[in-house]
Parts: sequence; structure tokens; C-alpha cells
Amino acid sequence: MKTFATRLPPILAIALSIGSPSGMAQSVYPVQGLLVDHRTHSAAPGLMVSLIHPQFGRSAPSYSNAGGGFGWTMIQASPQPYMVEVYWGNNLIYRQPVTVSGPMSLGTIVL
Repeated sequence: MKTFATRLPPILAIALSIGSPSGMAQSVYPVQGLLVDHRTHSAAPGLMVSLIHPQFGRSAPSYSNAGGGFGWTMIQASPQPYMVEVYWGNNLIYRQPVTVSGPMSLGTIVL
């Protein structure tokens, strides 16, 4: 009896196994949050937010919108934490660890 991988054309079998060390699909989830200015208690638009992971690297940046909201649609789950970083221009103004294990809201981040 042939297994699934041996019935596939060789190039497709290789492509399917490259996704992760075990050949299994990785779980990805949406991550979102809200930035608020501590002085005015209002939304903080236009700030760059990134997720940094020691294995996966830096996410594409997300910029807070007019309501202070930001987020990503596909962040890989990991028991090892990401660092959430918020930048105002080139200045790092917030950094905290977060573990992604499912769809999540980072809640309101007061800056």
C-alpha cells in the first residue's frame, strides 16, 4: 500500500514537507490590539507595531489606524513568546512578551 506522499509527484511531495520540520501544517491566527495615549486617553494613530520571534523573525509592520487599532491576520502559533514592539518614528516606546496560541486580542495598550 502506498502512502499519500509516495503517490504525489516528487516535486509536490517536497513542497508539502518544506512547511515545517515535521512536514505538518503550522497553525496561524489573527492577532489584534488597540493603542491609547495615556495623557489624552484617546486613540494613538500612526504608530508602527511589530511582533518579533527568535525563530520566525520580525513580522510585517502594522500601523495603528485612526481609532488606534492594529493587527495581523496570520501569525504563527508558538509556545515561545513573541515580543510586541511599538515605535513612534524610530523610537521604541513599548515592548512586552506575548504568547500566540490561538486567535487573540492584545487588548488596550496604554502608551
